[in-house]
Amino acid sequence: DELTQARYVARSLTLLAARGIENATYFCLQFKAAPNLGERGFSLVNQDQTPKPGYAAYANLARWLAGVR
Repeated sequence: DELTQARYVARSLTLLAARGIENATYFCLQFKAAPNLGERGFSLVNQDQTPKPGYAAYANLARWLAGVR
């Protein structure tokens, strides 16, 4: 579900930072051409481009890790 995705996004960025990884890219902002409808769930935004909780989790944690306020 969307809240689980948000937790995984935040956790993965935290784990990468803890390992000293300086750059990371989340591979899927919006997966429009997914052959399987379930794969669209990996997107950080809905089909109408409204953000999911994972989008906010990614944005907030990325800013925090980068020291941006």
